[in-house]
Amino acid sequence: MPTSPQPKRPAAPGSARTQLEKEANRQSALPASVIDLRVARRIRARRLWSGMTLQTLAQCIGVAFQQAHKYERGQSRISAGRLFHVAKALGAPITYFFLPDEEAKALEEDPAQHAAVNSESQGSSRPMNKPGFLRDRRGAVAALVAVTMTVLFGFAGLGVDVGIWYALKRQSQSAADNAAISGAIELADGKGVSGGPATTDVRNLTMYAARNNLTTSAASSLSVDSRSSQAYPNGCTAPAGNNICVNNPPNLGAYAGNANYVEAILAQPAV
Repeated sequence: MPTSPQPKRPAAPGSARTQLEKEANRQSALPASVIDLRVARRIRARRLWSGMTLQTLAQCIGVAFQQAHKYERGQSRISAGRLFHVAKALGAPITYFFLPDEEAKALEEDPAQHAAVNSESQGSSRPMNKPGFLRDRRGAVAALVAVTMTVLFGFAGLGVDVGIWYALKRQSQSAADNAAISGAIELADGKGVSGGPATTDVRNLTMYAARNNLTTSAASSLSVDSRSSQAYPNGCTAPAGNNICVNNPPNLGAYAGNANYVEAILAQPAV
């Protein structure tokens, strides 16, 4: 005779299998947003327990500080791969981040159980996968800013040097121009000698006019080059430091040898 099927024996209400099935069913029934918030709370709790700053955690998992802050606040859903790096950096198994609040609270209040979680993890409670310098966005930005500032300061210094050089050049040119004009005026007043060379009066007044356009230190040390007393074409053409050549007639240029003109050549004054 065919035997009737035996009814399944119900599991005992307090059995471990029943409790696991109930917990699994309860977990699967939770909406995704609740699970995301739970993972965010576990990340923050684990980080605070390990004494790690949020900045350090962000560096370990290779994200910006703002993104790590969103992970802890539940404002941004964390991917499975990113959660793996978080678990490794915080030294906790991935299952820890999905624990219900009651179990997580009990675990956090019991140091022995918390230590057991550490032993189950494959990492330590300290960061293990620190990103390299090139992968660290803040480090790359800092290096770029340092290089940029160096270049900017270099160009600024070059601009200052060129500005000072140009100002000194214009100052010397103005002094030489005024000196030559003053010498020509003295020559027109009849203080020169026909055919040259420049007389003492012409040389001295030319020097005084040049001093008016120089700094105090340069003007006080300016003197007439002794070769200015030589007749054309053996006059002074390359004055020594802080000296001025006064030639009548000029030794250089389009009016060389013309006794109606005065030539003033100024050496670069000392700054």
